[in-house]
Amino acid sequence: MGPDGSHQRQLTVTPEVVEELRAGGGDRLVFSARQGRRSHLFQINTDGSDLRQLAFGEGEEIDSSISSDGKWIVYGSNSYGPGEIRKSLVKRALDQGEPVQLRRGGCETPHFSPDDQFISCIDNDKLVILSSSDGAFIRSFPARPSNSLNVGARWTPDGRALAYIAVESDVGNLWLQPIDGSPPRKLTDFTAGAIYNFAYSRDRHRLFLARGNQIRDVVLIREEMQLKKP
Repeated sequence: MGPDGSHQRQLTVTPEVVEELRAGGGDRLVFSARQGRRSHLFQINTDGSDLRQLAFGEGEEIDSSISSDGKWIVYGSNSYGPGEIRKSLVKRALDQGEPVQLRRGGCETPHFSPDDQFISCIDNDKLVILSSSDGAFIRSFPARPSNSLNVGARWTPDGRALAYIAVESDVGNLWLQPIDGSPPRKLTDFTAGAIYNFAYSRDRHRLFLARGNQIRDVVLIREEMQLKKP
């Protein structure tokens, strides 16, 4: 659909459930979908053509990011062994090529920087920056308390800061962490509601947010016992 919601059209019929849709440079989209016991990555052109599965096997891939030039994808991969989950960060060419492991261990929800030279990811409550070429560690920053990092830390269009969600007094706002190490600062100043996801437009002129309000009700269920006289 267009930015104003017009010209909506369906691109896929199967897989039936699509999650974590990603866009990048070029005309391709990447998403995750359930295949048997695991979720794997797929790509499709924005006109609905050339649907292809990108990853296979007993591993699982959900979160991914496409480079700005549309040539590369980076994603988190989980493999399962007896009593353990092995996590790794993987990069591969979208057109051809074998997957290359950039990092072992937890560094989830990756995002390419606007110039494709770096990757941001989340390691527990830390915002981590890695080299996109070989996965070398660049630096990390602690996230604010009461953060919500399930969608990761996204780069600002100028590449000078990472934006992420933090929650204070049940209100969600975006915070910016400059990559030069300056103190974090608020990007939005909402006084109510939650932020579930956000993204900058590809032309870098707009910021889209998914917001809402959680409704929490307390319900008492009481069962009354009828005692019969002997």
